[in-house]
Parts: sequence; structure tokens; C-alpha cells
Amino acid sequence: MDIKALVIKLIEEDQILEALYELKHVVVWRKIVERREIDYLMTGYVTLMRDFKLGLITQSKYEESRTDIIRKIIKLAEHLRTLDSEEINYHHGKNVSTNKSEDFDDQEPKEPASAAPETDYEGLEGLESEEKEALPPDQRIVNTGFAPQATPQFPSPGDVTLVTGQSYFFWLEVGELLKDTIEVRPASLPTEHLPDEAELEVALYAMGDGFQVDDATSVGKLQINKNGTVSVSKQPMQPFQLAVPPDMAKKRLFFPLKTGAKEGRALLKCNIYCQGILVQSREVRAEIATQTKPMIAALASELLYSLSSTLTAKQLNAYREHKLSVLLSESDDNSHSFQIFGRQQYKKDASFGEGEVATALEQIRGALRLASWGKETEYQNEPYLYEPNSKNLKRLATNLFTLAKRGYGLYDALVNRFAGPGRVAQQNFEALMREPGYVQFVLQNGARQVLPLAVLYDHPLDAGVPSVESYQLCANFVAALEQNQPLEECSCFQGNCPHRDDLLVVCPSGFWGYRHYLGLPHSVKDSPFAPAEIFYSNKPEAAVSVWNDTDFKYRESHVKNLMAQNQFNWKYADNRPATFSLLKDKQLSVVYFYCHGGVNGAVPYLLVGKDKSVIIVPSNLRAENIFWEETHPLVFINGCHTTALSPEQTLNFVSAFVENALCAGVIGTEITIFEPLAVAFSEAFFKRFTNNEPVGKAIRNARLDILQQYNPLGLVYIPFVISGLQLVKK
Repeated sequence: MDIKALVIKLIEEDQILEALYELKHVVVWRKIVERREIDYLMTGYVTLMRDFKLGLITQSKYEESRTDIIRKIIKLAEHLRTLDSEEINYHHGKNVSTNKSEDFDDQEPKEPASAAPETDYEGLEGLESEEKEALPPDQRIVNTGFAPQATPQFPSPGDVTLVTGQSYFFWLEVGELLKDTIEVRPASLPTEHLPDEAELEVALYAMGDGFQVDDATSVGKLQINKNGTVSVSKQPMQPFQLAVPPDMAKKRLFFPLKTGAKEGRALLKCNIYCQGILVQSREVRAEIATQTKPMIAALASELLYSLSSTLTAKQLNAYREHKLSVLLSESDDNSHSFQIFGRQQYKKDASFGEGEVATALEQIRGALRLASWGKETEYQNEPYLYEPNSKNLKRLATNLFTLAKRGYGLYDALVNRFAGPGRVAQQNFEALMREPGYVQFVLQNGARQVLPLAVLYDHPLDAGVPSVESYQLCANFVAALEQNQPLEECSCFQGNCPHRDDLLVVCPSGFWGYRHYLGLPHSVKDSPFAPAEIFYSNKPEAAVSVWNDTDFKYRESHVKNLMAQNQFNWKYADNRPATFSLLKDKQLSVVYFYCHGGVNGAVPYLLVGKDKSVIIVPSNLRAENIFWEETHPLVFINGCHTTALSPEQTLNFVSAFVENALCAGVIGTEITIFEPLAVAFSEAFFKRFTNNEPVGKAIRNARLDILQQYNPLGLVYIPFVISGLQLVKK
């Protein structure tokens, strides 16, 4: 039987995926380049089926798109029919599994994928555009599912409920798309050009009481092999003694768990980490009943967060090892859940009520406002208290005392959840975080609370004293300050403060923002990727857009100082049209706004130029066709004298810049800032960022530069970006 006749026969039997795998078998065997087109059709069909099962599309739309896919399958089969059929052995009814391509993994096409003939995708525009971004050629798909513990080699059907009080396995395998996967929209990990022996850690978290997961068997490891395949390097269960085929045990992770006693929906989080940094997070949903019963999409796994939808080898190498990764997500009842992962498989999870997070957040922002303009309320044209060259140690100490007391209160609320109960668990967490390191705090798509991590204070402190005047500043820090010693060289900021355990001594090194390299990357589920590097050719291109009226007294000198930094090729705009023109430059490495800002209703805006009647809002980026597909610049919003523009509202701009314009990340602020701080901090940051320091380290060291001037307000800056982001010359 020739390939076209076989494909038509399978289609008539409603075996669309089997037909595609027969085509793929022929394509790989004959070393031709149509494999890319088959991948697109395959993932398009899986997405179509999932969308229809979940009620996301109508019956007519499903039938129309399905017909289009079948037409393209037959058209491709007709193209392949011209091959010499005597060289090809077909067989019917193959299982859709990764075993199909084992014999061909090492055989590469003779021609590059770009040489493939164009295919007509008319009628599949929606599927094509989505899957071309999410599933480029030669990548492996993350498959997930459940299986009974008695028969782990046989996956549970995705349209049948699990049973209360029963033992199962949750499984994960990276390979070709499996027919038993429960992924709503299959997404992939890289297979070509990956670093040798790169290791991924997969951690499973139970959300609520729907599942019981033992911490001792909740983390497994995957190895990326030289040929691009992904295999198991460590099963969650040790020793591993499951009665499954050896090749399955080498490919598939098995996490033992048990369903709860109640019927209803049960949830898991499945997170994949590389070098301690969260790469992908999935929400796994399972309907539980007292007995098995059919139900559409009873089991489903959905990718909710991806640091990089198309992670590359260079990015994996460039990501610096993170000592702690925290994922923050918000539930329907406005509570927040945390999944924590750190070095040496440090793994915890926690949840917070709506009021707990909001109260601590407002107290800390109140302390920052108090330091900046003398009141805890929102800015109302009060004067700035830290004018340049006004070194006042007493004022600095008083503000640090207040910030430390409130920051320690937040730490006290967090540490048991982060570390777990008991003194030993807390000591282990303190040891993990004692020395400087990269910390990732992911705001998952939907999370709207931005925790002030920079003001988190973890040195033991007596918070019950009647007045902050009971505290003293660390003498080691004061000596370094008065001797003008670079604070980053001071032993305190290297994790060795001699007064760490003195309950009445405050040392700035106790603040995470002065000790660690923090990053709060925003969820980029729908954008191509979040880079670890910004590449440039001769000199990084930078755009600066400014408010150009007389109330910005430092503007002229500030711009001159920036231009004098020869590491950047600065381009200048002092009005709204010129700003949009600059932003359309495809080679930008940095975009810097030195401007006013505010909120119009619920919409945040920026003001550049002189005309207050025309503003820049997030939707302008799409309307002006601003997309940075090549260099993915870092955006720095230095908004002076902004009115009631909170970090949560700033997230609208972060989303627009990251997900729509494709920037690498955004730097913003906790509260409104004043010109002297904006100028000093940005100049210190850019000097360090262009001197090969990653963003997180450059921000931390710029904070110390500001602290060296007896000013604690460098803590107000928030990096909505992976902290390891760095400029790299091509």
C-alpha cells in the first residue's frame, strides 16, 4: 500500500494522529525536510481537539479546521508518493509514542529546515501562528499524565476521572507528542544545540488537599543528552523498582501520590528548573470521584508560566545559578500561593490570605514614603528629604531602623512558610540565604501583588522595643561608610556581619535588596522568550526619552552625563512623536524613560515632552507597531513625581513591554521618586550594567552606591526582569 492510500485509510478510520506519524516516519527515514510541516499539522490538530473538548471553539469551527488539516495531510502524502515505495516499509496501527523515532534520532536532514518548500496554511491561520511560536521544529514536547500505581506503564485516560483515596503516579516525559498526554497546549524543551549534560530538576507540589504528595519523592531529574534527547537521570523514588519497560524508566519520571477523600477538582503544580531558576510551571487539574466515570477533560495540564517558550542553549548557559526561586500565583479567592525551590533540592510551598500580603506590603511602602517625604501617605507635593550632599547619619539610621523593623515583620511572616516549621528548618533556610546570590521571584500570569523583596530583613531583631531609637547601627557598616570604603567589599554585605545575632543592632546587609541579586520576572507565557543576554554589535544602542519642562532641574546635566558614558550610543527624544520614532529602532539594547507618570482611571501613563494633555499608555506600543524581535532591550522607567502609580499598576506597562513589544524586562519603583535619586541611581546602574554586570548585580551595587551617600532609598527600585540579564557583544 502506498503512503497516500495508507494515510487516506487511517483518516477514514478517524486516526488522524496515526496518519501524521506514518508521514513523519517516512520523512525521517528518507531524510527529507517536510518534517517541519508535519510537526505544525500535528500540534495544530492536538490543539484543535483540546480546544473543542474544553468548549473553546464551536462545532462548526472545529469541523472546518479539521477538514483543512485533513486536506493538508493528503496534499503532503501526495507529495511523498513520488518516493520509491520499494524502499519504505509501512505498517498499520503503530502506537503514538517516542519509540517511533528512536532509530532515526541521529539522522539529520540533508538540507537545512529553511530549505523546505512553503506550505499553504490557509484556513489554519490561528493554529499556525500560535504553534509556530510555541513549537518550532526539532524540539521535544513535555508530555504529562497519570497512571495507576498497580499498572504504571498504562496511562490513565484523560477523559476518565480518578478515584478518591487511591494511589497513582503523575508522570512526565520529554519526547515526541504522545497520544496519552494530558497537556492542553503542548509546549516543548530544546533538543538541538543544547549544552552537554545540562540538568533539569522537576518538582511536584500539591495544591490544597486534593492530592497527597510526599516531599521525599516529589523531585526528579532529567538529563539533556548530546544528541538532543532528554532522559531521566534520577527518579523521584529511590531506589526505583517499578515494573515498567527499561526504556520507559529511562524516559519517564514517575511521582507517587494519592488522591484525597473528597470528590471534586484536585490541583498540582509541576515546575521545571534549570540551575535553580524556574523555567516552566504547569497547573495540573484532575477530577476526582468515588468511582471512575467518563468526563471531558477530566485530566488536564496547562502551561501557565514560561520563562522562555523557546529556550536556547546559549540561554541555558547564560542563566546564572539561582540560590532561590519563588513562584507567586493568585487564586480565585484572592489568596496567594508560593512554590519555593533552592539549591540542593530545597523545596517548600506555602499560601497566604489576601489581607496578610496586602498589610505587610502597605506597611513597608509606608516606611519608604516616610523616608522620602516624611509621610506614610501617598505623595502630595511634599519636599524631598534626601537632597544631594546632605550626609546625615542620624536621619539614615532612623529610616533604616523603621524599614528593618517592618521588613523583619514581613520576614517573620514568610520564614516559616519558606523554611518549614522547627528550628532546624529555619537554620537551613538562613544558611541557604546568608551569602549573596541570585534570587528569582516569579509573578505568575494573574498575580497582581508585588512583594517588596528588597526590604525583606532577615537579621534577628527585637521588634517589641517601644521606639526605633532603641536600636543601633552596625559599627562595622558605619566604619565602612565613614571611611568611604566600597560597601560591596565590606564583610557585612558578603554574609559575614559580626553583629548579625545582636537583637538591637540593625545592619543594612540584613536587607535582601542590599545583599542579594533580585529579579522579579513577569510571566511571559504568551511571548517568544525572556532572554538572558542582550546582544549588540559595535556599541549598545540606547534610547532616552525625557520630560522636557522646567520642573526637571537636573535633566540637562543628567542627559549630558549619560551621553558621556561612551559604552552606549545614546539617542535622544524630548517629545511624544520622537519617542515613538526612537522606540521603533530594532537594534535597541536599552530604553530609558526619565519622565513623569501617573494613573488615568485604572490606566497607567507616562509623560514625555512638555504637553501634559498627550500621554503614553500601554496600548500605544501595539498601536505604534513597536516590536523588538531582534535585540530585546531592557526598559528602565524612572518616573519622577508620579501620582499614585503603584507597582501593581506598573505591571500593565510591564506586560505591554514584555509580552507585546518583546523587551527583556522592566525596571520600575515601589513609590514615587525624586529627581536627585532618579539621577544618582540610574547613572550608577548604567555604569555598572555596561561594565559586564548582570542586571540583578548592577541594581544591588547601585543601591549600595546610593547607601554610600547616606541614602537608603535605592531600595525602592524593582527589577521586573531575570536578574542574570547581561549585555553581550556579538
